[in-house]
Amino acid sequence: MNVTIVGAGEIGRTLAEYMLKRNHDVNIIDHEEDKCKIVAKEAGGAVVYRGNVLDEELLKHTGLDSTDVLVITPVDDDLAIRISGLAKKTFGVPYIISMMDHDGNIEKFREQGVDVMISQTKSVLQSFESALDKARSETLHMSHEGDIKLVRVEIELDNEVIGWKASDLKLPKECMLIHLSKKEYPVHVEDEHVIQAHEIFYLFGKSEQVENMRELMTRSGTS
Repeated sequence: MNVTIVGAGEIGRTLAEYMLKRNHDVNIIDHEEDKCKIVAKEAGGAVVYRGNVLDEELLKHTGLDSTDVLVITPVDDDLAIRISGLAKKTFGVPYIISMMDHDGNIEKFREQGVDVMISQTKSVLQSFESALDKARSETLHMSHEGDIKLVRVEIELDNEVIGWKASDLKLPKECMLIHLSKKEYPVHVEDEHVIQAHEIFYLFGKSEQVENMRELMTRSGTS
């Protein structure tokens, strides 16, 4: 797979090394000479181009019209949107992934043909949320809009729900409750299942409903 990365900062370099280890062809574009030198040294298999990422002649030279995936690492949202539009409409890049500073720009990114947007704000919030809830649960995934969430919940010895049947949780339609079978297969939790200490469950669905169920399932029986 041919991958073009805009930005030779830490994220761009790390991504380049990751893709190279998996035998993908990697091009990197950045306007800063120092960053280009560093990435050329650390990600030796990548082809590094220094210049303006909006320069069509430079983009032609990099072979952007034959790239499979364009990844735009942290840059100003306005610049990322302009790069995306140029890549999609002029060079026909089939798949574009872009980091995004401000969630309010989602529609602008979509209009320019960005396939996947990674919200830096949501990523930071998800990391903090996981750290704060680590003792009882962990956020495994949150959509970039923040409306869909997957969390892992481990039942502690003092949890109120120990001994409850799954039906007692009154699970909303917008939320699924899953656990792992003895063979480590994910299975839907039946209504008659009795919740026990140290069991691990997964909640998936609408964020608001998932959070309500997470709060219930991690609540201390002595609180």
